[in-house]
Amino acid sequence: MGTSMNVNQFVKKIEHLGTATERNQLKILNRGALTAKNIILSQAASQGMPANAKLAGKPWGVNYKIVPGIGGVAPTAVVGFRGPFHLVERDTKPHLIGVRKRARRGQNKKKALAFNGVVVANAEHPGTKGKGIFANAQKTIRVVVPKVMAGEVVTAWRAVMK
Repeated sequence: MGTSMNVNQFVKKIEHLGTATERNQLKILNRGALTAKNIILSQAASQGMPANAKLAGKPWGVNYKIVPGIGGVAPTAVVGFRGPFHLVERDTKPHLIGVRKRARRGQNKKKALAFNGVVVANAEHPGTKGKGIFANAQKTIRVVVPKVMAGEVVTAWRAVMK
């Protein structure tokens, strides 16, 4: 659009700026959510939880979804964990691991403590100390994600104002 030579050209440029911002809102939000996801995954990996590891025999991960805004409310990104991530995120209390009475559908019957297939006792789990991966990642997210999103806004504006 170049330099505005009169008020009408400037007003037209500002109108384009508004529509460009609205159009790019989801793209900007998506970039911010993806950045937050990657920060959490890298924090987990640095604390000994690579993304391909399993917890309690099940895969875990981080996902996000964009919740559209309704009635003038801006859309929101919700970033969360998938799988039994709470087992390493938070502390677990000491507990008794008993023998299962019957197998779950599609699984073999598991035993608490067995030698040569003979159950000898229940097992006492001592509990675990949580790693606080999300709390640690949140500190970085609060600094990095706003900068990433602001950069996306500036990029969208520069495309209109050129």
